[in-house]
Amino acid sequence: MSRSAVLERDRAATIIQLGAQFGLGQLALEAVRRGTTITEFQAQAAQRAVADRSGFSFAGALRAMFEDPRTPKLGGIEGDLLREYAGGEGFDPLTWQIPWSALVTRDLNVGAGSAGGFLVGDQRITARDLLRPHSVVVSGGIEIVDNVSEGAAVPVGSTTTSIAWLASETDSASPSTPAMLQIAAAPKIAVGLLQFSRRLLQQASIESFVRRELIKTAATAVDAAALGGSGTSGEPLGIVNVAGANAVDGSSFSHAKAVAMKGACANANAPDSEITFAAPPAVRELLELRELTSGSGQFVWKNDRVADRTATVSTSMPAATLTAGAWSTATLLLYGRRGVQLDFNRFDSALFRAGILQCRVLVACDVLFPQPAAFSVASSIS
Repeated sequence: MSRSAVLERDRAATIIQLGAQFGLGQLALEAVRRGTTITEFQAQAAQRAVADRSGFSFAGALRAMFEDPRTPKLGGIEGDLLREYAGGEGFDPLTWQIPWSALVTRDLNVGAGSAGGFLVGDQRITARDLLRPHSVVVSGGIEIVDNVSEGAAVPVGSTTTSIAWLASETDSASPSTPAMLQIAAAPKIAVGLLQFSRRLLQQASIESFVRRELIKTAATAVDAAALGGSGTSGEPLGIVNVAGANAVDGSSFSHAKAVAMKGACANANAPDSEITFAAPPAVRELLELRELTSGSGQFVWKNDRVADRTATVSTSMPAATLTAGAWSTATLLLYGRRGVQLDFNRFDSALFRAGILQCRVLVACDVLFPQPAAFSVASSIS
């Protein structure tokens, strides 16, 4: 092999390796084809990493959707990044694949690390980082498995390993093999609809608004699935409907019942320090006015704590329901290589004439409860 052929081979291999490192596989292939040098590609990759965090503008990309009723022109950094996000799936200008990292919101500069520079070029932004402030179950510590590409089966131990004590050095322990089960999962598609007007997209603060709404939509889907999902009509099965959770009569709910709920979770070996309570706002209001004992001045729900454990509220929780449990024993599966998918409706003539852009937000997920007894559910609270 000639020296020039060896150099060309090494150039292509290095660029492909750098593309994989920075998640810029498509850009790397184009660089190899164009004859881009390694140094030039390194500069492009660094620039793209910064743009991925600070240069991509949802507002700019959405404004481009108004330019043409059928084939929006997405150029510049927005178009380049959307094509990169699509990867091998091919780019459709009416369907955007948005990774979690692209949803980061910040108003800092990148000149110094302490002023925002540490946020730039970091590939470690995860779904947990973004959803935690907006989701009860994510903030509660639910295990998240993302980038799931197909149905999954999670192994679960149905019996525990027996422990034996050796009285002397000649004794032996009897073998104990825990029985294993599998819980099947499949992607469930949650859909939210957002509408943007041309006037809205001219507002200075629209960028943060769009990112925040996308994150909140995804977080709402996760909570709706994990808390109250029915398990039918395409919904995941939420904890209030999972067989095996400890059922509690919520009528005349008292501090003693809250303590019993916490105790039932602990008896199922739920991590005690991770047991938390969750309820809809109306239940919190009810329990904040219910005294532990008449005239005590102490209440069942006080300072966002119940039975000396953290208590949170979510509008995704079914009415008149209170749960207790350790969310770290549950698993949230997020399907697909990307975080959320955005589909745009450019073919509704009424919306087009009104200057309104309709966007469908899709999140593919499922929730599993390998240890349902680590949760208690009180229903019909009064």
